[in-house]
Amino acid sequence: MSILRFTMPVLFAATLITPLAAQASQHPPYSINQRQVNQQQRIFKGVKQDQISQKEYRNLERRALSIQLQERRDRRDGGSFTPQERDRIQQRLDHLSGSIYGDRHD
Repeated sequence: MSILRFTMPVLFAATLITPLAAQASQHPPYSINQRQVNQQQRIFKGVKQDQISQKEYRNLERRALSIQLQERRDRRDGGSFTPQERDRIQQRLDHLSGSIYGDRHD
């Protein structure tokens, strides 16, 4: 399998993280954006340490992107989250976090 095939998604994901990292510093600790940044770092660390396979990586990235898109839709609708929207995003991040842990410790 080509290294380029694996490297391109990593570079793409890195371009998504950079704006999140900038935004994360503007929010209180444990904000949704900070959780997303932390989870991306955990995913990359798992890939770097060969704890996460390419298949697991693609699945985790797909799910992380889905959460990001849901967050954007929710914010676009009203400018900020309703408590229900925030809870739904937090719950999805909880599930993703558990998956990252599971993939790294298999």
